[in-house]
Amino acid sequence: MNERHDPLRPPLHQPPNPEDLRRAPPRTPACARVRGLLRDFVDHDLDHALASEVEEHVHQCRACAVELARSEHEVLRLRVAFARSASAKGARQPALPADFAARVVERLVLDETSLVSRDALARAVSKAGAVRREAGAASTGAASTAATGAGSMRDAGLRPAMAFFGALVCLLVLVLAMARFGDPAAAPNGVPRFVVVAADAAYGGNRWLRLGDGLGEGQSLRVGRGGGARVLWHDPSTKTQPAATLRVHGEGELHMVQGRPLLTSGAVDFETNRPVSIPMPDGSQLDLGIGAYTISAGLRPGDDPLAALPADLLIEVEVKGGDPATIVRPGFAATMVGSGFTGIYLGATATEVIPSGHGAVGAAMPETREPAEMPAANAPLLIGSVREWNGLPSVGASLGLAYGAGPATGTLSGADGRFQVELKGASATDFVVALGIASAGRSDLGFIAPDAVRLLSQGSNRVLASPLVFDFSAPCFGSVRDDAGLPRGGVEVVPCLVDDLFGTVFPILHERVVSNSYGVFRCDRLPARLPVHQSLYLLCVHDELEAGVVAVPPRGSALAQFTLPPLVLPRLRTVQITDLQPHAVVSVLEELPGLPVGSGARRRIVTADAFGRIDDLEVGWSPMWVGQMNDGDTRLRQLIVSAVAGGTTYRPSEPSSAELATVFRELDPIQGTAIEVVRSFRHQKFAASPTSGTSQQTLGVQDVMGRGLVAQVFAVSGTGPRGTANVRFLGFTSSTGRLVAGLSSTDDGLVALTEDGSVGMASFNAAVTGLITMTAVGTGRAMLPAALRPPTSAGGLLELRFRRVDTSLPGLAPKTVRRVGSVTGWEAGDLLPGEYRVGIGSSEYLVTVPSGGFGIIHP
Repeated sequence: MNERHDPLRPPLHQPPNPEDLRRAPPRTPACARVRGLLRDFVDHDLDHALASEVEEHVHQCRACAVELARSEHEVLRLRVAFARSASAKGARQPALPADFAARVVERLVLDETSLVSRDALARAVSKAGAVRREAGAASTGAASTAATGAGSMRDAGLRPAMAFFGALVCLLVLVLAMARFGDPAAAPNGVPRFVVVAADAAYGGNRWLRLGDGLGEGQSLRVGRGGGARVLWHDPSTKTQPAATLRVHGEGELHMVQGRPLLTSGAVDFETNRPVSIPMPDGSQLDLGIGAYTISAGLRPGDDPLAALPADLLIEVEVKGGDPATIVRPGFAATMVGSGFTGIYLGATATEVIPSGHGAVGAAMPETREPAEMPAANAPLLIGSVREWNGLPSVGASLGLAYGAGPATGTLSGADGRFQVELKGASATDFVVALGIASAGRSDLGFIAPDAVRLLSQGSNRVLASPLVFDFSAPCFGSVRDDAGLPRGGVEVVPCLVDDLFGTVFPILHERVVSNSYGVFRCDRLPARLPVHQSLYLLCVHDELEAGVVAVPPRGSALAQFTLPPLVLPRLRTVQITDLQPHAVVSVLEELPGLPVGSGARRRIVTADAFGRIDDLEVGWSPMWVGQMNDGDTRLRQLIVSAVAGGTTYRPSEPSSAELATVFRELDPIQGTAIEVVRSFRHQKFAASPTSGTSQQTLGVQDVMGRGLVAQVFAVSGTGPRGTANVRFLGFTSSTGRLVAGLSSTDDGLVALTEDGSVGMASFNAAVTGLITMTAVGTGRAMLPAALRPPTSAGGLLELRFRRVDTSLPGLAPKTVRRVGSVTGWEAGDLLPGEYRVGIGSSEYLVTVPSGGFGIIHP
């Protein structure tokens, strides 16, 4: 109850009572943080900022307000008791209860730690009481002799002091008794948490961490460049706590997942108090004994953070002393790493054990506050800022940045939302391609989709023309059933960004979820806003069902409030394949329905029998391709139906095969599934400077009135798999609508996109010289007539699938999905002008969409 305290000697932090946490668990990470501050709040031991945070939270959270009232009641009872004691000056004070000392010890031990069990405490207190009684009997005579002379002193108030001294003695005896009679492996269940004991440039969620702060389940600890943090890790087990002391190095990120620390980047030192198991992002597990260990995880130099997968992490486990560490990886034998050695592994490569000091990731991690690599003096910088929708700075956001010809780089935003990275040897561009992920504790903020941002010159530095903004993202709820109507659990749900115009697919793997036993799933942190002419889809995958794709509205739109209709995934069917080479090992690639052509497949590895036949292969209903593994899957043949009597039979098409690159784009596997998906976005390829085989052309973008427009300009060629588009970003036009760019003879056309979604197109001929002008026309709408609308009682939203049928540039076949209902006036907007076929259920209709107006869908 310190009204004032010395800032150089801060008051002792008072953690919450674990029993209170078990009785009324915190509902959110914010609740968990406030619960840890309540006792300090009522004692006036918090600074103004933290006190304001508590006050603001309890005004909005009834559960935490009740817990605050409970803490205030505890303080009130103490003050009343002390006031009564002080008012009884000169009067004989009542004797304290006989069990006062034991109760003090019990509150000290059981309320503030989870190191001992209640049974062990009872045995120790009993033992301490016996020792105290023996000591009291031995001193009875001496006490009687001194009783007369000390009577007045005892009446003056020494009895409470002696009782408190007895409590301290009891506590000392308790510690000794626990060492003799206690079971260190037996303790009450603890609340999983990180307790911060030292922090420098460290933060959790959107706040800087201080001494005594705690982080709970689902929260994260991030350390800025050159900083560090030391935390005590308490897990939910009944064993000795804390399980370990962790020291996180600069630019490290640690999450609390199911009560265990999950390192996603950087390095962390473990000093374990007992054997523990540590999960890793790539699905491996580290079994540590009692000792000192350093675990590192990071990308290799040159890896693209925009396209990195968990399997791309290079992981190192160094054993500095104590018990060996065991690396457990799916598909590999367990590897033991002894003291003085380091285990290294990456993706599907075998684990390598080498003497310590020769690692690649760990060696790059700073051991002190000095950053591993400081920008050189007067080095050019890329500078920007990150904000939330309300204008506040976004702290600890992860950013991926691609600028010029150099590799993409990752960084974190600071306390003011700003970031800066050194521009190393990159050819100059007037834009940067950026994506962003809010700090782990901010599940209410959506992922920033990859997009180009204009840059302004500031001396030798480049500055983002506008800040990156995180918007509020409504959670997406859905459910999955099979075609028999049964709910399906264990369905992998992977959010994907699909480009309606260019057909690129960007899976958001860091937000993939799994449906529960009722088939229900929830996705958070999905994009609240999307770049023009892009859509958000959910790819749903299960081993026993055909993969499915469902479109969902952006999570910041008015349509985000509607619950998705149940997604029905058909069960797999059994087919046969014939006419293969005897005993050939082949891979069958089944295309993913609902995604652009050549952007995804499910791979099955099977072996033909002596007759070149495969029986009882379970597949879906999408087109399939087959390739021989001994050919490296470089050539594929499409499977066609040869018979349906007695079961469907397929055979490879004749006579020739096709190159893999002409059928599918470069696919990456989704870990833990047989699914492979392309990772691409419209700005993935761009030219930082003119290259050989290109000619400099002046491009112009204007509106229908002839006024210049600022637009993003792309070169398009129909050389992708099966005639799809390959896209190259050329840059932004100036305020007058002009851009000088290098075009290649393989380019078929140009596309210009403005911020409001207007689109301009032009064919390109290498023989053409001079200004190439594109006129950007606005989008239009399509209205669903009353005859095609569902009954009013049906409610919800109706899905419309638009496929443009009129000729555009080679490789471009715009497709998009819109949801309409009474809330949208039965109109679908943001459609490119042109003719469309509209799919509604199993039927198709026609509509012509004009620029700036609306067309009516005709039956």
